[in-house]
Amino acid sequence: MRAATVDLRTHETDRTALRGLAVFYLLAFAVSWAGRIPLALDAAGRISLPPVVIIPAFLLGGAAPTIAAVAALVVTRERQNLLAGLRRWRLGARWWLATLGIPVLTTVTAGILDAPRSGPAVATLAMLPAVFATMVVSYVWEEIGWRGYALPRMERFMPALAAAAVMGLLAFLWHLPLLLDPDVPGGSTAEAAVFSIAFAVIVTWLFHNTGGSLVAATTFHAAFNTMAAYQLDTFGAAGFARQQLAVVAVTTIVAIGVALRYGPGLVRDATGR
Repeated sequence: MRAATVDLRTHETDRTALRGLAVFYLLAFAVSWAGRIPLALDAAGRISLPPVVIIPAFLLGGAAPTIAAVAALVVTRERQNLLAGLRRWRLGARWWLATLGIPVLTTVTAGILDAPRSGPAVATLAMLPAVFATMVVSYVWEEIGWRGYALPRMERFMPALAAAAVMGLLAFLWHLPLLLDPDVPGGSTAEAAVFSIAFAVIVTWLFHNTGGSLVAATTFHAAFNTMAAYQLDTFGAAGFARQQLAVVAVTTIVAIGVALRYGPGLVRDATGR
């Protein structure tokens, strides 16, 4: 009788998690695209947005995952402190090194392969701390939703590696309006898809091995986008697009290495989880 009760509770918890994921992703897409699609159409000259609308539309796109997570908690009547992971900032030296070092290694490698004699100007290096701080404030709202809310629920149905791959693919689809924006430089759609999955694997690995730290996830996310700003300022839009294949290749190699070494659970312990 007790086993049956436990099974029923587990089944109900799974149903709640699945319902929460459905609400979360539907709202994350709807809210974000409500801001990003008009911005992309405006950049392409298809429509003309009033200046007063542009900043709210931009903010709406980035804040969508957190808005969706809060709404999903309300719908499913669950209780969760979505900000708890932001208190986990004591990562240890090697995890701080991985969090900041992988984006730098990836971008610098791509730059060396593309233009070995080029280097950033002093002004470019000087701007990076401010850019990084801005990116942290911007991307924490994504990671609260992606890793803070969606990932634990996704992992009720599959191992961490598979969950990361699924979330990476969904994140690629979520970013599609940016690929339609002519003002946003980048490589091909295929490169964007592969990068999104590889990125999700690495950030999930960091998240789990730092005790569920949203600080690690946000810092990694912000560092990658800060290095993208470095690429743009150093090599221009054409150089940025040209280097994306190398960025994707290096990121994918790191993700494969992580998966092979840490296994389906993306952590090293007795259970493999």
